[in-house]
Amino acid sequence: MSERDVAIVLSGGGINGVLLELGFLQRLRASALWPRVGWIYGTSAGALTGTMAALDKLDELEEFTLGLQPRDIFAPQRLWQLPLSGLHRYTLPATIADRLLDPDELAQSLADAPIEVVVFATDVSEQETSYELSYSSHTTPPETMAQAVLASAAISALVLPLPVGDRIATDGGWVRNFPLGCALEQPGVELVVAFRHVPRYAHLGVEPLVRLRRRLHRFRAVPPIRSLIAQLDEAEARERRGEPVHFGDMLVRLMRVAIQRNTALEERLAAERDAACRELESLRADLVRL
Repeated sequence: MSERDVAIVLSGGGINGVLLELGFLQRLRASALWPRVGWIYGTSAGALTGTMAALDKLDELEEFTLGLQPRDIFAPQRLWQLPLSGLHRYTLPATIADRLLDPDELAQSLADAPIEVVVFATDVSEQETSYELSYSSHTTPPETMAQAVLASAAISALVLPLPVGDRIATDGGWVRNFPLGCALEQPGVELVVAFRHVPRYAHLGVEPLVRLRRRLHRFRAVPPIRSLIAQLDEAEARERRGEPVHFGDMLVRLMRVAIQRNTALEERLAAERDAACRELESLRADLVRL
């Protein structure tokens, strides 16, 4: 048996997922299983926490995470920038470089670490048919690996996709939120320890738009402002009808569907695999008795 025969699987889950996975990994690090860990498979939040775990920097991750403010991860765009640049700016890469270490240096250390980290992102390049991208810290150039970890955590409803090598990628939760099957298929793995975050998705209500409308009300005599106020009124009416308030709300709803569906499929396939293995063991035992 190989000295390292345990794989860890970490799902996506936003900042709550990072905090919960941090506690999970700290407990696991204190157990007898930790020296046996050879692989970490992670998506989105799991890509970030898995990277820091493989580098044995969980204490640094805890201090970093507890000091974060929302603007340190996703900073709101100005209103005039929204149609072209997404709802938010992705400020996490700069925050990591400022408070932890340059992402490229982290990826270089990851390439030399004994634990292999595999992260997943969604390919949104034109004319792509497979959509799923996976990157191993032991085979991917460090610069590309750093890009992959950050792209995996780039929530599509908030920020634009990122370049990863020669691909354009975004949040891996769209295609592989809980990469359990990949760990089960890894040669040499005898035990899989997994953490799946079950999120409660925040309701993107109309309150910010209502506040904006109040600010604009004094300028309602200006025709363009009057038209914008009318659009804000319609957004409020959509919320009352149970419809998406705006484009970002629609993206969050679509992400919820995709993430929950592919996670459920991953678990179902793993359960079917386990059932098949049990049947084979039973058949083998019957043949031995014969």
